[in-house]
Amino acid sequence: MFKFMSTGSKLNPLSSVPTSKGREIVTVKAGDTIPFDGKILEGAALVDESAQVGVSTPALLSDEEGRNNVLSGALVVEGTLKIQRV
Repeated sequence: MFKFMSTGSKLNPLSSVPTSKGREIVTVKAGDTIPFDGKILEGAALVDESAQVGVSTPALLSDEEGRNNVLSGALVVEGTLKIQRV
């Protein structure tokens, strides 16, 4: 199953894999908007969460950092993340 996400004036496919628990896993890349609240399974990225938390500086989020949760609607500025819906 493919989902599409609008990034500017074009639609980009999101790779989506349902898991046995019914929790969706997607990969988001630079320029994509995070489609749901989730936990980072793999990767690292600078994420603009200014609309969600009011901080104007993008946050470095990764599977190895202390904070590995992402918020729906945040913009991936640089990098790639594999996230699972929570």
